[in-house]
Amino acid sequence: MGKGEQPLIFLPGTGWSATIGTPIAEKRHKRFTTHLIDLPGIGKSDGLDGVKLQVDNELLNELTKKVKRESN
Repeated sequence: MGKGEQPLIFLPGTGWSATIGTPIAEKRHKRFTTHLIDLPGIGKSDGLDGVKLQVDNELLNELTKKVKRESN
């Protein structure tokens, strides 16, 4: 969401959907391109078989690298 020069990743706390960050992203749309992330199995995410919160750290790390590459 947004067209700003800086990427911003919004990762809600465990058990919350990324849609909770929509008001934040809307207010910062000029400065940031915000990526609203749902953890596997929460919100609009289908989830992954056998994924535990510890594994989500690896998934988030890969996503962060991808956002960084795309913003350059």
